[in-house]
Amino acid sequence: MSTVTVKIFGPLRETVYGKKIDKIEIDIHEGETIRDLLVKVSHIFTNFPKISFEKDDEITKTGFWIFINGRNLMHLNEKFNIKLKNGDIISIVPAVTGG
Repeated sequence: MSTVTVKIFGPLRETVYGKKIDKIEIDIHEGETIRDLLVKVSHIFTNFPKISFEKDDEITKTGFWIFINGRNLMHLNEKFNIKLKNGDIISIVPAVTGG
């Protein structure tokens, strides 16, 4: 079994059991994808925003961005189907707009 680190930023931290949690380690099995990981995260943190996987671009409608090892998921060809590896760092960052 392998482990990945999930870092949570901004107000998403505060929605996790009402406590500020900056990062967690999650065990993964061989062949698991970002999609699988996000399902795990949404089960671990009951207040975490739910994601629809009907389309690859659905992530833009959730109000946050996902990065894998510093690379924006939406700029990668495989998107949610990227297979995770031991030591990967997944960052979940709220999308912020200015005015």
